[in-house]
Amino acid sequence: MMSRIVIAVVICCVLFGTPGLSSAVEAWDSTQSQGNSDLGTGRYPVTEHKDFPCLMSLLGRIVDRARKKGPQQLYVSPVGHEGETSFVRVYWPKDKSIRLITFPISCAEDGRQSSDPDLSWYEQKGRIDLKTGVVPTRDDVGASTYLVDRPWVDKVIQDCLKNGYPVLIRKHDVPK
Repeated sequence: MMSRIVIAVVICCVLFGTPGLSSAVEAWDSTQSQGNSDLGTGRYPVTEHKDFPCLMSLLGRIVDRARKKGPQQLYVSPVGHEGETSFVRVYWPKDKSIRLITFPISCAEDGRQSSDPDLSWYEQKGRIDLKTGVVPTRDDVGASTYLVDRPWVDKVIQDCLKNGYPVLIRKHDVPK
């Protein structure tokens, strides 16, 4: 049985791909159009998803690329579904962000390593900046494609903390 905290040692020296961007955007747009209240249907623990090892690798790469100092604690929501798309949301307190990640995650042949060559989606559209991307109400969001409302953010953070899977990522010095 896996422990509740995963320690990921990341060596970021391989390029990886970003499949399923359109499904990620569709799932995100769907939750936005539903008043930011839906956490997804048919939810189950992320550790039970077949891509869990690749997700841990992907999160390690995202943290490594962000160049934050010290161990980073993240909280991964249970897997949710919007139509055909399954997803998790990742609350990252030290980064003051929520990451939007959809499945499937591109995996290397070993089934354990993320093979996404481009992390830019996770750093831009797939990242909600909790300092600048949150407004008080759904009405304040208006037609924005990047703003989210405070009640939705609070609900996601609470879900990640209460029902999610805590992940501790310790960065590894990359050989020069």
